[in-house]
Amino acid sequence: MTPSQLSGEFEKLVRQAEAHCGRSLEVALVLWKPEAFPYPRNYAFCSNPRYGAEFGAWKGCCSICVAPKILQADTARVHGVLMHEIGHAVDFLCTPGHPNHGSERRADDIAQQIWGIPIKYDKDTVQSTCCGVHPRPAHLGL
Repeated sequence: MTPSQLSGEFEKLVRQAEAHCGRSLEVALVLWKPEAFPYPRNYAFCSNPRYGAEFGAWKGCCSICVAPKILQADTARVHGVLMHEIGHAVDFLCTPGHPNHGSERRADDIAQQIWGIPIKYDKDTVQSTCCGVHPRPAHLGL
């Protein structure tokens, strides 16, 4: 996948999330430094909107920072990772103060509400839309 294709997939998913939420989402995709992803299962993270400017976007914006290796991932992994991270962004932007705010399973639940499919964890314990286990394995943190 090229960076342009990744951006197009991201923008499509954000538009779908915005339609589901009924509001615009301040979220940006940033191809981030590889050293920020030290483990094989690390593909992305979502910044709190307070820190958007520190991660290549602007204050008040959630930055979804992705590892360059996502460009070599299959589509199911790319979608799973992006949907999970957009779930975090929706949580940060639309439900501040929720008791489970920011939790990993909550991001998966939000993604499932938006797209109607569960986020699974594949053989490498990375998010996927096609294969693996659901819900998120407890040993990964909830």
